[in-house]
Amino acid sequence: MLRVKVGKSLGVWDWSITNCDACLLEIEDPSETVKCNYCGATFHPDCYKNLKNTKSSCPKCRVSLYE
Repeated sequence: MLRVKVGKSLGVWDWSITNCDACLLEIEDPSETVKCNYCGATFHPDCYKNLKNTKSSCPKCRVSLYE
């Protein structure tokens, strides 16, 4: 856990929380995720399907999701 101070506010960053690299929302069940084979970016299954149907590349490393 990392404490971060910005201006007068203090925030805490918890590294154990995983967020979807497509929608940026928290992934509540890590066993139900899809990962990019190249960089390891993590996605909700629905977000991964949407990416393959629209952009077809990982938003983190830009490698094709079809490889």
